[in-house]
Amino acid sequence: MKNLLFLFIALLAFQLVHAKKTELRLNLEVGNTYTTKSVSVGTISQEMMGQNINIDMKITAEMSFRVIDESDEGYDLDGQYTSMVMEMKMPQMNMTFSSETPEAKDPLSGMLAKMTDKSFQLTLSRKGEVLDVKNLDVIMNSVLDALGDNMPAAQKEQLQKQLGDNYGENAFRGNMGSMLTIFPAQPVEVGDSWKSSLNLESGMVLNVDITYTFKGEEGDYYLISGEGTMSTPDNGASIETDGMSMSFAMTGAMKSDLKVDKKTGWVMAGTAEQSINGKAKIGANDQMPDGMDIPMTIKTTTTFTGK
Repeated sequence: MKNLLFLFIALLAFQLVHAKKTELRLNLEVGNTYTTKSVSVGTISQEMMGQNINIDMKITAEMSFRVIDESDEGYDLDGQYTSMVMEMKMPQMNMTFSSETPEAKDPLSGMLAKMTDKSFQLTLSRKGEVLDVKNLDVIMNSVLDALGDNMPAAQKEQLQKQLGDNYGENAFRGNMGSMLTIFPAQPVEVGDSWKSSLNLESGMVLNVDITYTFKGEEGDYYLISGEGTMSTPDNGASIETDGMSMSFAMTGAMKSDLKVDKKTGWVMAGTAEQSINGKAKIGANDQMPDGMDIPMTIKTTTTFTGK
């Protein structure tokens, strides 16, 4: 009889432990400010005319988000870039553009400095989806307009593309999605998995399909890991660069490990690794009547820290 009672209690305890489910979601507080810093370090390897060309890049962005309102839909926030830095190392030169050095002679650093501490608006769902972004592109365009006619139109267009690829609304949606579109639709147990999809836009469009897994708890944090695939869309739209049309055919994989604050759902620390390869295709033009295919590999590691 005692053995049966012990077995019953053990089975009950087992069921209770395994029946425990956790709701993973944002739980932000109106009036509070949350910050995040992302540092992306990557290498672009290309093969052109029989030569291998490597470009090392490091892109750093620090942002703050103040919660203005809460509704059934989610949260309305005022966002600001507080610091932006782009570093590139190429075979023939190294370049650094930074909002911290507005006195630098390059126009891009001055433009980055003018973009900081200017507010744009966004709406996040409780599941971390970026539902809306307003005024970010307006801020960038106003910075470009402030240059007036002191810069050739072609150079201004190139600067606009560089800003848009790394800090515009589409790039912002993708970057925030990588960090926040991570929550399941339903409460989960440790070991449960769920799927998420998003688009990344930074010079090229990538469709990302990720499977996330709830790994458990560690102190004040929930642990979430993700693994997925990345690919450019079939018949993806081409982009214009230096007067030439370019399209991409790329596939790859990504994985991530994130620490999420139990109280707020904000990502406090994490890493995301991406590796894609394929080719860029330059369309036929006056300089290249037959066009050109460029084999390409891109590897990036991004670290996130939040407060």
